[in-house]
Amino acid sequence: MPLAKTGTHTHWLTAVAVSAGLLPPGGVIDLPASTALPEAWSRVARACRVSEADLAVHVAGEYRLGVADV
Repeated sequence: MPLAKTGTHTHWLTAVAVSAGLLPPGGVIDLPASTALPEAWSRVARACRVSEADLAVHVAGEYRLGVADV
């Protein structure tokens, strides 16, 4: 998955992945802010080489939330 420099038009989930240390600093996947959440979740998890469930744990941690039991 191509990396792009962090910008104002990237999906919020990429910023969370960078903050959690799942993606390299200064680079995020090329994912527009308008990408639907299910697609973004899948693409970010793949780019980070983690499961979608593991991504949920990292996102919850970044927002200091518990992980939903769904």
